[in-house]
Amino acid sequence: MKKHGFDLKKALFGKLNRKIIIMFAIVAIALTGISIYTSYNHSKVIVEETVMHYLETTADSRTNHVVTLLQAEKESVGQMAESIVIKRLLQAKTGESDFDQKLADVSERLENTVKVGEYVESILVLDKNGMIIASSNKEDIGTDKSGDPHFFEAKKEIFIKDAYFSSDRNSSGMDFSAPIFDNEGKFLGVVVERVSTKSLNQITTDRTGFGETGEVYIVNKYGYMITPSRFQKDTFLKQRVDTENAKNCFSTETTTEGYYTGYKPAAVSNGYRKVQVVGAWAYIPEMQWCLLAEIDKTQAFDPAIKQLGVFAVVMFAIMIFAAVLAGSLIAKSISKPVEQLQGAAEQMKKGNFDVMLDIKTGDELGKLGTAFNETAKSLGQVQKEHRQLERAKTEFLSITSHELRSPMTPMKAQLQMLKKSYFGKLNKKQTEAVDIVLRNTSRLDSIIMDFLEISRIEAARLKFRFVKTSLTGHIKRLADEMQGFLPEKNIEIVIKIAKMPVIKVDPDRVMQVLRNLINNAKKFSPKNSKIIVSAKLKGNRIQFNVKDQGSGIAKENKARVFEPFFQEEQTMYRKHTGTGLGLSICKGIVESQKGNIWVKSTLGKGSTFSFTLPLTPVKKTKPIKLLFSPPENIEKKPEK
Repeated sequence: MKKHGFDLKKALFGKLNRKIIIMFAIVAIALTGISIYTSYNHSKVIVEETVMHYLETTADSRTNHVVTLLQAEKESVGQMAESIVIKRLLQAKTGESDFDQKLADVSERLENTVKVGEYVESILVLDKNGMIIASSNKEDIGTDKSGDPHFFEAKKEIFIKDAYFSSDRNSSGMDFSAPIFDNEGKFLGVVVERVSTKSLNQITTDRTGFGETGEVYIVNKYGYMITPSRFQKDTFLKQRVDTENAKNCFSTETTTEGYYTGYKPAAVSNGYRKVQVVGAWAYIPEMQWCLLAEIDKTQAFDPAIKQLGVFAVVMFAIMIFAAVLAGSLIAKSISKPVEQLQGAAEQMKKGNFDVMLDIKTGDELGKLGTAFNETAKSLGQVQKEHRQLERAKTEFLSITSHELRSPMTPMKAQLQMLKKSYFGKLNKKQTEAVDIVLRNTSRLDSIIMDFLEISRIEAARLKFRFVKTSLTGHIKRLADEMQGFLPEKNIEIVIKIAKMPVIKVDPDRVMQVLRNLINNAKKFSPKNSKIIVSAKLKGNRIQFNVKDQGSGIAKENKARVFEPFFQEEQTMYRKHTGTGLGLSICKGIVESQKGNIWVKSTLGKGSTFSFTLPLTPVKKTKPIKLLFSPPENIEKKPEK
């Protein structure tokens, strides 16, 4: 995506080290994400199972305490039923002289037992008819309890009366009753121990490790709460608990070891408060009670899961950072040698084959660096030999051109003198023969002069004579001069020149280029057509254009028009004469001055040759290869 000049793709993937880092990051994100996601889910299950196990253990432990409490109270009331003092009282008759003393002794013992017992509220002794004959609370004596379960249910064995509320005492409690028999097994009566439910409350209200929403409570066989609620007041035998956990507890009652603990991992149910809770239960068959340990789901799982989420995010960030860091180090170990290779390749592209790499990675990159050094060394040797050949070629061309031109001047002079009858009058055939020789001698001299120009350009010995002038007048004079070239075609040269600045320039060299371009335009233009010569200032350069209405240049040949010896018509017979060096010389002159030359053409629709020259002349030129040089793209945009 590229917007407002910013290329996002290039910014992210423009360099090898970025690609490696991003790939490492992507792989790390994928693997880390999968790993953390798996670990998170696994940890979540462990958290849920840990919470549920804690609830199960708590329910198990608290149930053991309840069972122990019941057993202790049963043993206590059982011991009380074996008391000799109580048996003697029940065997005595009301009218006997020592009855009152026996009653006093029993009452004292009952009162002392109540004082010692932490949760014992009162102790009653009932005769075989269910009448209270002794009590730790004297006000109870004489009350008929024959219809109470703690009497008739306890005639044969110890009986526990379920939790109930006593309006007389304004308290809740349980009755533990045991039968009293004489030595012969005759039923004498029942001893009843009234125990406050505070003993149960102490077991259930300990909420250590239960946070702000956890609680333990006991529900009787009718589904009513008999221990306090953490969240509601006055729930004893008033708050009905008809929840999933309570139902499960009562439906799975068992006598295994006296109680049963039901547990389902991550079980979720509606609490009696109509909120989502998780919990465990334990069944107490002796009393048909259910002990439930519950905690709100939001507190049980959410904080731990939230912490797991934070931990997962932190670990994810750490893993990504570690992956990016590792990716950076690995990318650096890879990209640094690659950057060295790239830099060295750029230097080789510029012709510097002396560059050497020092890559000691011990892997394929190291081998590539060694191979690169060997290649650079070989190319350097080839370049050295090529330069020697170039110098030899240039020198050969220059010397040969000079040597060939030396005899041309006296030859032309002698031929001209011969034609003008300095050595005797010539007949018509002789004159025509001399004209042919003279024309070919002039053509040969022109070719030799072109080779000399080529050799000067390649050897950076091309002469420039810079003067301060405006090129407007020079261009107009050239146009007038070129009107006489190929007059039979009647081609009009149109001048369109903008205001030209006065600059330091070699006007002869500029006119040499324009003359050559106009000359070519006339050669390839049809009769009665126009050639438009224009010049204008563009920034810090002057751009010249020569536009014709000629035959144009084929697309496949446009890249070769500035090659030496190339002409558009490569046939056995060429309509237009020439060596094919003119455009190459133009290219050499323009580029010697840091200018550009190019052509735009469509076959059959004419051509436009353009070149630019800087306003500041280049006094120290550099060698420019023209002969045997690779073709260049001549339609490249000129420098701004």
